[in-house]
Amino acid sequence: MKTLNSILTLLLLICFVYSCKNKTEVITKTVENGKTEAVRVDQKQMKNANDLENFTAAKFTIKGMTCEIGCAKSIEKKLAKMDGMYKAKVDFEMESATVEFDTKKISTEDLISTVKSVSDSYSAQDVIIIK
Repeated sequence: MKTLNSILTLLLLICFVYSCKNKTEVITKTVENGKTEAVRVDQKQMKNANDLENFTAAKFTIKGMTCEIGCAKSIEKKLAKMDGMYKAKVDFEMESATVEFDTKKISTEDLISTVKSVSDSYSAQDVIIIK
């Protein structure tokens, strides 16, 4: 009985260790202003090798937000639901958003119109694309 418990415990531990690994890859991209930034990409989000070719990140300012829970989270959820979006994060205090997406499916105009579609009082400005 002790042996069986030890084996089951060991198997459970092995399963836990392997299931918790989150493989990420660091991609270095050059921003339009000439600076280089490193972006972490979760490999589970990348469906195939072509996704890495079309992957890009953008940072932009969002004006018109009045609260963190209602405004910022609503915009973040709407951006995250876009087809081709890998990651979306809206920071209420900094009035900014950082997104990682597939350039074949999403354009900067799509990002701006999605923010505006949440409410007419929101506007996306100063979009910086990481190439």
